[in-house]
This record gives sequence, C-alpha cells and structure tokens, in this order.
Amino acid sequence: MLSRKTILLSLAPSLSLLLAVGFTHQYWLTGWEAALAVVAAYVAGMPLGVWAARRYGRLVTPYRPLV
Repeated sequence: MLSRKTILLSLAPSLSLLLAVGFTHQYWLTGWEAALAVVAAYVAGMPLGVWAARRYGRLVTPYRPLV
C-alpha cells in the first residue's frame, strides 16, 4: 500500500498545473482550448509526480484485521 505522502507527491504537480491553467483560463482561453490545456497540464505533471513519489515516497504495511 502507498502512504498518504506518496499519493500526495504523485498528484501535487498535476494538480498545481491544473490550478494554474484554471486560473488563467478566464483571461486567455475559450471553449475547447481550455479543456485541452487542462488535460495537457495534467499529463505534463504526471512524470514529475511519479518521479517525486518514487524518490521521496514510501510503502506502508497493509492493514490486516485481527481475527
């Protein structure tokens, strides 16, 4: 299982790029351009997020209920 830190590290770059594109959308982009820019921002942030998760993240032991 992945730790919370690892999951956040993998999503943080994509989400930050998404927010940056979302805030600039109202000024620069219209229609389908905005949708394509959001998808491109998410895809562009994925490699950086995976690298950060592998470098600084960790695995945790899976939860096993007591029987």
